[in-house]
Amino acid sequence: MFFVKPEDLAHHKDDEPELEEDVDAEFHRSTGANHPLNVVILICGSRGDVQPFIAFGKGLQKRGHRVRLASHVTFRNFVIENGLEFYPLKGDPELLMNFMVNHPDMITLDPKEISQKKRQMELIYNSTWDACTANNFRAEVVISNPPVNVHVHLMQRLQVPLYIMFTMPWAPTKDYMHPLAPMQNLLDNKTSYTVVDKMIWVGLGSLQNEFRKKIGLNTIGSRGAYLVRHLKVPQIYCMSPHLAPKPTDWGSHIDVVGFWYLDLKSNFNPPKDLVEFFAAGPPPVYVGFGSIVVDDPKTLSKNVIEAIIQSKQRAVVSPGWAKLGEGMDLPPSIKLIGAVPHDWLLPQCAAACHHGGAGTTAAGLKSGCPTIIVPFFGDQPFWGSCVARMGVGPTPIPYKQLTAAKLRDAILFCVQPDVQKRAKEFGEKLRAEDGVATAVEAFQARLPVYEGLWVEEIHENQRKGITGWGAGALMPHDREPFTEKSGLLAMDISRFVCPPGWEWVGDWEPVIDPAKTDKQGWRYNKSFTLGSKDFHPAEGALDFVRTRKMIRRRRYLGDTGATLKMKALQIGHGHRGVDDAIVSKEGKKYSFHDSHKSNLPNVLLYVDVIGGRNIPSKDLVGLSDPFCITHLAGSDPQTQQTETIDNTKEPVWKEVHWFNVNTEDRLIIDCFDEDPVGQDFIGSFSIDVGEVLSGKIKLKDPQWYPLRDKGKPAGEIQLAFSYDR
Repeated sequence: MFFVKPEDLAHHKDDEPELEEDVDAEFHRSTGANHPLNVVILICGSRGDVQPFIAFGKGLQKRGHRVRLASHVTFRNFVIENGLEFYPLKGDPELLMNFMVNHPDMITLDPKEISQKKRQMELIYNSTWDACTANNFRAEVVISNPPVNVHVHLMQRLQVPLYIMFTMPWAPTKDYMHPLAPMQNLLDNKTSYTVVDKMIWVGLGSLQNEFRKKIGLNTIGSRGAYLVRHLKVPQIYCMSPHLAPKPTDWGSHIDVVGFWYLDLKSNFNPPKDLVEFFAAGPPPVYVGFGSIVVDDPKTLSKNVIEAIIQSKQRAVVSPGWAKLGEGMDLPPSIKLIGAVPHDWLLPQCAAACHHGGAGTTAAGLKSGCPTIIVPFFGDQPFWGSCVARMGVGPTPIPYKQLTAAKLRDAILFCVQPDVQKRAKEFGEKLRAEDGVATAVEAFQARLPVYEGLWVEEIHENQRKGITGWGAGALMPHDREPFTEKSGLLAMDISRFVCPPGWEWVGDWEPVIDPAKTDKQGWRYNKSFTLGSKDFHPAEGALDFVRTRKMIRRRRYLGDTGATLKMKALQIGHGHRGVDDAIVSKEGKKYSFHDSHKSNLPNVLLYVDVIGGRNIPSKDLVGLSDPFCITHLAGSDPQTQQTETIDNTKEPVWKEVHWFNVNTEDRLIIDCFDEDPVGQDFIGSFSIDVGEVLSGKIKLKDPQWYPLRDKGKPAGEIQLAFSYDR
């Protein structure tokens, strides 16, 4: 989404993206390994944008992944009811929808509107960071639809794979015009994508750069408009190849997999009056515009109702956000309906008239319904043209050209026997597709898994000045040599942490290509890119830049689910060891064998870390998840079991630690603020275990305890103690 004035775009009309070499795919060939991952899906848009991603998220869940869908709070219940984890993105979808209906070319001259809509996008941007990192969640893969915009910056900062997924074409092609391109009659298809990319950057690039600074990246020049394209980020389109075939000039990193359908009818109990209406006559026509918001709902309603009456068809009308038919005196042949799943409703209808969102279009065509599309903005004209081209609907009627007579004629077109037959045959083709399963396979195939191991990839870049080679900087997922304005993140590789349940296999090592690099993997260049222009520094100021790819592999250790066997569990003082402990997920039942001093009591101490307050954040963006490492003073290196519990209410986190202790032990709790690529120490608290076991502290009673960092206050943590002898 973008908000610009025409004059803002004028000086960019001839600015084409610079050419860059392809990104190596050497370590992005999956062997089909199904490692469970934390996947976040970022969706900006309407319910029609969210619904297909719920279906896809459920497909990922079946493969063992933890899926968090982040979108506007309006859709919270919709997501949770379908079994996915939800995280709220800020921004008002109704306000954004209203703007897009009034400005389908995405251009406005009103400074107030520009300011208001930019504020909405800023809210969305800033909430994406927590969506990827908050509440005991660390995204290992980011999936996003294009309107989120900052997805590629999150990828660079978090050092995780990114997938772009959408319901309409967003990658340059000669086969389709970009659905959002203005002045379409003046552009060729492929150029339209460059124009849209540039318009988004001109309108929102400053906000994106502010976001980059907040998450620890440098700002970036105009090449930011084309990062997704140049980095060859994998893209998956939930479009049916029967309706919108994959363009011949799209690369192998782009997949067209079929529509994603969400089964909603299984849990739907239709109201009695609606069932009776369907049984009382021939199949009706469905009319509804979903989440579309219009300035003049009365005129729209009048045209729709008059068209239905003139066509002499029965109809069910969904008021939606456009309030169709509300407050009107309707004949018995027209019935207003509430929220009804399309997969229950449309198979019983003679035709469907709607705004042309991808999800509604897919549902109608799958049901065998001839389809009338009244496009308002965005991809809706694109789907209208696809439907008309296949002969399963009339030529689309743009919203601003809609009249009762045009809609009447469109309804009469749809009820013709030959159109009905074509629509039913086309529906059979769509029902034979399994878009979700195909998309999940495409997702799995592009994970950075090579020979069964997950591969972390970074880029080390150095420049040479008059004093020699400068310090190395590690650059996430980008091909450009280092410049002060390249916007790439310098990072210490020691801060890369292995996610729970994984282990490193080997250390960081350079990727050596004899044809392109030296024996250490360095690739040299005499110039570097600044913005979108090639810049050649003065002789002697900067002689060379060099870059190399560094990789490290990690292995999934397997599910530690129902039974976890911890060997060599060394807890407490070195003289007392535990040979074996069995941990049952159901009831926390343990058996310990004291191999040294059987006369010492075995006391199993539980420490509940319930929350914190006044804890200073060391993170770059607000407060990330605090977490505690609890250990016993003077103990040998030990393994402890920690259960982390999601908690969306205050307190913001909960951890359960347990140890085999005696009264001589001292318990130390270190609190950290976890960054996605490392951790920052906040403060510490220590207590004699004897105070707990002697009864000085009331068991199971949460109390606040002070954290201190080098003697200075560092907030408080809430703890509760309990134990079993």
